[in-house]
Amino acid sequence: MKIAIFFPGQGSQKAGMGREFYDNNEVFRTVFDACEQASGIDLKTACFDGVGLERTSITQPSLYAINIATYKMLESMGIAGDVYAGLSLGEYAALAAAGVLDVVSTTQLVAVRGALMENAVPPGVASMTAVIGLPKANIENAIADIDNVWIANLNSPEQIIIGGTLEALDIADVKIKEAGAKIVKRLNVSGPFHTPLLKEAGNQLRAELNHYEINPTDKMVYANVSGRTYQQEADARDVLSRQVSSAVQWVQIMDKIIKGDDMTGEIDVIIECGPGNVLSKLAKKHAKLLGKSNVAVFNANSIETIAIIKEHIKG
Repeated sequence: MKIAIFFPGQGSQKAGMGREFYDNNEVFRTVFDACEQASGIDLKTACFDGVGLERTSITQPSLYAINIATYKMLESMGIAGDVYAGLSLGEYAALAAAGVLDVVSTTQLVAVRGALMENAVPPGVASMTAVIGLPKANIENAIADIDNVWIANLNSPEQIIIGGTLEALDIADVKIKEAGAKIVKRLNVSGPFHTPLLKEAGNQLRAELNHYEINPTDKMVYANVSGRTYQQEADARDVLSRQVSSAVQWVQIMDKIIKGDDMTGEIDVIIECGPGNVLSKLAKKHAKLLGKSNVAVFNANSIETIAIIKEHIKG
């Protein structure tokens, strides 16, 4: 049975995340505690009580610790991935799970990433808008003549995020509604992530990445920037530094994994490791769209759901 592991990104965080696992599983607890120590941040207070989760610099290491501790817990149960992908921040957990990055020290790396992204653009200058029910080409046409606004996340054919300055978004939101979008919703985020406005943050992150070892792996890990595997990418540090200012190609990644491209082969199971069920919902819809009803999709966000996963995989 071939398993793909998905890791969620920023936006999936919530107060209380990981508490059930921390209180009941030694592997989760050990990994989480090691990540907390490496981060230099009180991740328990952030994750369990929600303190500071409105700040990107706190959310990113918190969510990373939950994601990777959840996966290591599954791995200790004999449930390991063959293919890995993570949405934005989730890509770091994917790389750590596959052995490309160190599980513990990467917590400090994502803390730096979060701080760089949080400070990249002054508050009240830029944001992001979710667009539901309008194809990419129509969105591109609607914003083509507007400066300082870009497509940031291609989450699904029906769910696309744009980002830019507030002035540009005000104009873009109107034009996208006029173009026929079902929902146009301004997001409560601290910056225009995955747009060129974060290019300098990416440059600074590139310098930080030089302090971390990048290990070879035989596992398939997909990059947000290109929708290609890291085996096909020449420079992992370059890919990760560009990721903060480049559009997330999640639709392309789901296409390749669910269809089973030449790199991954046929996938039987997708498991989302982290709080919530955003990616598992997207994967279920996309599998249905592609006519791949044989791909089973789960989210490992509670003891109950993990029992269901174990039953499906091990019988």
